Formats: sequence, C-alpha cells, structure tokens
Amino acid sequence: MSLYERRANHPGGILEFSLQMKRSLIGTDMGEDKKKEIRSLMSKGILNEREYSRLLTLREVRRSRRRPYHPAADYSRCYLSKAISNIMGRLTSRYKNEAARREFFKKLAAVSEAVHLSLSYERGEALFENRHSDKIADIVLREMATLVKSVFEPSEELRQKSATGRQELSKFMSRVEDLTGVEWEESEKYSENLTLVSFFDPWYVEDEKTERWGVVHYSNPTTLNIAPPVMFFDALRRSVIAREAVNLLAPRIVDSVPRLYEQSEYLVTKLLEDKYEREFWLFARHGLREETKKDVITGISDFFSYYESFVGDDLYKQIWSRLSEMSRLSLPIGSVPEYARILDTIAARPTRVRLEEREVELFRILTMKPDMPLSQLARAIGTSIPTTTKIMQRLTEKACLRFSFLANDRALGLEEILFLVKTDHPRGLPSALWLIPYCRDIYRLYGPMDYFVVMNVPKEKKGFVDMFKLTLRKHGLVSEIVTLISKKDFSNVSLEYYDSKESVWHVHWDSWGAGLAKALKERQTPHQAPGFDERIERANIDKLDLQIMEQLGYDCRRSYSEIGKALGVSGAYVSRKIHRLMKNHVFKPIAKPFKIGAEEYAVVAVLCDDGFVQPIVRWLDKLPAWRGAIVKGDFDGLLAQIGVPSGELNQLFMVLDDRLVKPGTAVCLFNVVGMWSSLRRWLPISLYSKEQGWRFDQDKYLDILSRCAG
Repeated sequence: MSLYERRANHPGGILEFSLQMKRSLIGTDMGEDKKKEIRSLMSKGILNEREYSRLLTLREVRRSRRRPYHPAADYSRCYLSKAISNIMGRLTSRYKNEAARREFFKKLAAVSEAVHLSLSYERGEALFENRHSDKIADIVLREMATLVKSVFEPSEELRQKSATGRQELSKFMSRVEDLTGVEWEESEKYSENLTLVSFFDPWYVEDEKTERWGVVHYSNPTTLNIAPPVMFFDALRRSVIAREAVNLLAPRIVDSVPRLYEQSEYLVTKLLEDKYEREFWLFARHGLREETKKDVITGISDFFSYYESFVGDDLYKQIWSRLSEMSRLSLPIGSVPEYARILDTIAARPTRVRLEEREVELFRILTMKPDMPLSQLARAIGTSIPTTTKIMQRLTEKACLRFSFLANDRALGLEEILFLVKTDHPRGLPSALWLIPYCRDIYRLYGPMDYFVVMNVPKEKKGFVDMFKLTLRKHGLVSEIVTLISKKDFSNVSLEYYDSKESVWHVHWDSWGAGLAKALKERQTPHQAPGFDERIERANIDKLDLQIMEQLGYDCRRSYSEIGKALGVSGAYVSRKIHRLMKNHVFKPIAKPFKIGAEEYAVVAVLCDDGFVQPIVRWLDKLPAWRGAIVKGDFDGLLAQIGVPSGELNQLFMVLDDRLVKPGTAVCLFNVVGMWSSLRRWLPISLYSKEQGWRFDQDKYLDILSRCAG
C-alpha cells in the first residue's frame, strides 16, 4: 500500500506528524524522561519540529528493532478502520435475525482484530490475500478502495473524532459515577487535567498479549492516548473509551489482580446506548488476547454477569463500597478468588422477589413442564403469545430462572459417585480435584464436612474409586471421606408455600414436620416421585447427542434450529435426536430458579431403611426446591440438597432432627452449602467416542492428585 506516501506532500496534522516521529524514533534507545517529554509535546498537539530538536540531538540515537517500520502500514490501518465502521453502520440493520447478526459481528470482529493490533502484520497480509474467501473482508477492502478515491482526509477526521472522543469520555465518566456511586473528584485516580488525545506513540506497540489494547495511558497529567485506527471505528472507539472510564474510576487495589481488567470490559455493556454496539463488543472485547481466546467460557465477564443476575445493577455500588473500605484498611486483593469472596458475600444476602399473579401461574406450569412451547404456555395462562413472552421475560429476570436438564448418567454409561469430604487443605483440594475432567460439581460445605463432590466414572472403571480415595488419604488431602453411589435421582421446585399476594414464603415447619412424621409412621407412598433409577439400560449415544445436551444445559428452551446452527446440523435432525434421548430416559428438562427468596441450601445425608426414603422424598417435594438421590455405599439412604426460605435453615435442621433422628428413624448429617463458591460443569465431551466410549485415564488422574499434594 502506498497511501501514506501518496498524501505525504499534503499539509498534515498530528496523524502524519506522529507517523513521521514514529518512523524516526521507533526502536530508539533513549531515557524515559526524554520519551515522556516528547509524548507530552505530542499530547499537546505541538507539530513544530524545533520544539523536539533539543531532545533529539543531545545524544546519538541507537536503534534496536528487528524489522523496518513502514508508516504506510499504520496509515492504511486508519483507512481500514474507517471502512469497517462504515460497513457496520450500513449493514447491521439488514440483519434482522439475531443469529445471523451475531455471525456478521463475529466476522467483522475478526477483520477488526487483524487491523487494530499494531504487530499483526501477518494477519493484515492474510486479510488482503484471502479476501475472496471471506465476504466481509472483501466488502471492507472494497469500501477502503472507495475511501482512497474519495475526499476523505484522515488527519481532519482524526481531529474531529478526538473532539468527539473527549465528549464521550465525559459522558461515560458520568455514567460510571451513577453505576458505582463514586464521584470522579473523590476517586483515587482523580486528575484535574484528565484529557483524551490520539496519535501514534513512537515507542508503543501491542500484540495478542496486550491487556488494555487500543490505548496508552500517560500520567501527570492523566492522558489517554487512543490509537488512531480505533478512533476511526465509531463503535469500537466508544467501547474502548467506556472501558477506560471504568478503569479510571476503579480503585487502585484491583489494578494488579490478574484478569480483573475484564471487569471493565463487561461494564462497557452497561454504558453503551446502542444495543448493536453492545452486541458487537461482546465479540470484539476478547478477540485481541490469546489468553481469553483459549477460554471455553469468556471468563471474568461471565463471572460478573452471573453475580449480577442475583443482585442487579446495584451490585457495582456495593462492590466499589467494599473496595474503598479495603483500601482504607490497607487490605490487599491478590487474586480473582479473593475478589470473588466479596461478590459471594453480596450475592448471599437474602432477597425478596415480588412475583405477580400471572408470573406465579406461569412459574407453576414451568416447574412441571419446563420445555412447554410458548404457544401452549399462552393457552394455559389465557394470554396472547406476545403477552406471555413479556411475562416470561419478567419472570426469568426476577427469579433468575434457568432452564436446564437432569441427566441420567447411567444411561450415558457412567456411575454418579458422590463424596462428602473433610480436609485439612480446604483451599488446595478443589483446584486439585477440578483438574480431573470427570469431576462435575464441587460445593463448599459448612458443618461436619468441608466439601460435597460429584464425579462421574465409567461403569467399567469402578475400581478407580478405591484408588482415588487411597491416593487422597495417602497424600493427606483428606482426613475423612464418605463415598456414595447414586441409584435414583430427583429434582423438584414447588410453590406450595409461596404467598403470591405478599410475595413471601410461609413454610409451616410444625405442620410440615407433623406430616412427614405421619407419612414415615404409615410409610405412605401414594405416588412414585419422578426420577431416573438404575434399572434404565445404557442408551446408544454419539458425541453429537452429548453436544446437544450441552447446548440444552445452557437453556433447554432453545429452539432446535438455534442448536442446529451452533452445531452445524439441521434443526429437524436436532429435534429427532432430542425426542429419542428423552424417550430413552437419557435426560429430562428442569427449571432452576436462583432468586426466589429461598436461596439458602443444605446438604443433608439421611441414613435410613429403604422403606422410609419415598415418604421423605414426598415431603421434600413440598419445599421450595431440592435435588437429591437414593444412595448406596458407605451408608444407604438419601442425600439431598434442600433449598429453604432465607434464614430458615435452622428450622429445617430442627424439624429433621425432631422427626427423623430423635425417634430413631434415621441418622442425619447436616451441612450448610456455600452456593456462591460452587464449581459446576458438563461432561468432557472431547473424551467420548461412540466406538470406544468414555476415555478415562485413571493413572493420569491419580498422578494429578499426587503432584498437587507434593
């Protein structure tokens, strides 16, 4: 490209001047004080070379760069960025279908990535070479060619965009103040002369390992230098400036915590007004760093959205308040897990959710049939489909409702092994266990035991369990471990005790306990609680079945076509697969509310005769939420996770003690669950093949535990 050379004779502004300075100074070896003075002059927009001469002639300039610098490449990036901005503005509205629009944004973000990294020469070259195989890239390049032939003047536009950027920074700073409850003048990073500029820094380069790409931060006075190519891409410019507004108002205590920069990237979606720009940022924000591209999940950003779903936007005012307190007390935060403790505390606070009558009516139906089509739901509650859609949206948001499934592990060729663990290493044990890909769930317990662990083991590898326990004991990772095999699983949500008029729970523990005692005495089992038991045979499945189930785990109400698009198959094929899996009792859909005023959970182990299990299950089904299993192993009976109204765990324990333990009907072990610190995931699909089944490298997993212990 010869764009820069073509316009070199034109009178230029800071854009051309900074390119000339970069060509002269890139790779030079000079003191940081002189670099700071040069950057300060450029930040002020001084273009007179005499102002710089005294700094550049005091010593011989030595260069230490590996490859020559061509300012034309950086100049071309400005044209490309402007072209991308034009294409996004012109074509986005044509994508009415959300899935198609996301695919468009994903491709546009990939092109943007090739443009906005200053060291991505190979990506830029590939962009030109492969334009005929990439429709979006070709459209961008043709738009760029149009710009070259037009009256487009990058220097003049950069001047205008810089003025716009300063206005946007002020606007976003105000929004961050509203979001966090912290005034800029009272923040730790306050600078009276905060400003925003844009020019090519002679010494700054960025690559896929750069954390805060697109900006260079200068101090004294605080100056944000937004890279010129970013400034030409309107959606990206606003997003980067919004991100920096959050960074400026974030307490210094979190600046050194690895990966916590993603907090500000997530909060960009709270500051942007345009929904399409928010949607695009979800793809663009992670595209430029190797470490985030390797994540199966986007990491800290999903981490924050998870907590926000429980607390709402008020979460950030509470976070900033706690961070300020920790700063005053000089308490360090060295890692994301330490930071997560703050969010755990905030999320664990009791909430009172007000559900309207129609929302409760819809909720009752969804607890019985979570995958009921919207048209049937509308008929069931007597409203139109659009009205039902709105009610569903409100209910989902209020109750933090998630639609997932209960899997029948035995039909998948797996045994579900449950462990109750006591350990002298409460911090190290979870990270060691989580390295075993078949470890599905880890819950922190407070009580006689420290952890509740769920692990899947192929049926032919049952011997692994004994070796696993022996290794844990041998290396001192556990001091006590109870091992159970799930024989029949249960999951239920009930609104029997929910008062929709007052939006409160009224569990009458005295009458509930009396009913339980009567059922146990008479061994009443008028119904068989729905669940999967060990008599169900192993199903004939392939990897696609598991991938479909993984998609349903995110949302079991997703359309067949959406799942098919994600997996590269037709929606009709997905439909046939799902119906066959459900017919063969491989899984069943469930609704899981996380915010209904009953967020306190206990893990209760009940050691009892088989005849008492079904009456207990029947009465647990009346409580707000529970999940459990009939178990065999170190004891026979029932293991249950039970959700109760906030502040009523002690009442649950007292009733079970009075009605089960004292009469001698059962022996119980009571533990409180630390729900917010739990780890959960789906099966390791990559380790399954239809021909060989589950690949389970037990020697490797035992070695992992040995090395972690050492």
